Amino acid sequence: MDNERIKLLGLVVGAIALIVLKPALAAGIFLFGVVVGLHEAGHMICAKKAGMRVDAFSIGMGPALWSFQRGETEYRIAPIPFGGYVHIVGLDPEEEGAADDPRAFDNRPLWARALAIFGGPLANYLTAMVLVVLVMMAWGGRWAVGVVSVSDKSPAAAAGLQGG
Repeated sequence: MDNERIKLLGLVVGAIALIVLKPALAAGIFLFGVVVGLHEAGHMICAKKAGMRVDAFSIGMGPALWSFQRGETEYRIAPIPFGGYVHIVGLDPEEEGAADDPRAFDNRPLWARALAIFGGPLANYLTAMVLVVLVMMAWGGRWAVGVVSVSDKSPAAAAGLQGG
């Protein structure tokens, strides 16, 4: 059995054990991974739309447990579930070869660099708006506010407000 299969088997056994023994913790880790993935996807999509080269997209930190290449970007799942990253060429000013690459972060115009940086928070806001709309569509009518009763000598009664 090669190293890749052993790592994948260990990941599957560990995930099953976590789900069985601590399902709430497993759900929390999974949802945090979804939030991290959406945030990092915002950075990556904006960077690519702005003409930057993205070499890696990772959910999790550390060495890749599972990865695949699509185009010029390597997509990874890593074992430490406390974050993620997108490797945009030239984001590190000391990166070798980035100075000559026209698609490197530092060689793009200011608007493109700002778009790549704010892409993650933008994805967070868009996710929140979509979730609010979905919750309101599902349960919005049940939250209607109404007047049950009005005290006789209150300003509301003097204004003609009635309960019901």
